[in-house]
Amino acid sequence: NSGDGAGAQITVVEGGSSAATAGVQAGDVVVSAGGTSVTDMTALATALQAAGGAVELTVTRDGERTTINLPG
Repeated sequence: NSGDGAGAQITVVEGGSSAATAGVQAGDVVVSAGGTSVTDMTALATALQAAGGAVELTVTRDGERTTINLPG
């Protein structure tokens, strides 16, 4: 968790994974997934499960927001 309820911080991205291929990086803070606000890792897991496939993530990286399309 990001520690302030403002997202789920990614600590490790497995090389070769769909997340790595999509551009997710360690240190990214996921603030929404599939249009659903993410406040912590539990909320992120729930949003990813609900998406059931490809999902658009909004992440904060180095103080800026960016969108990552995560394949299903």
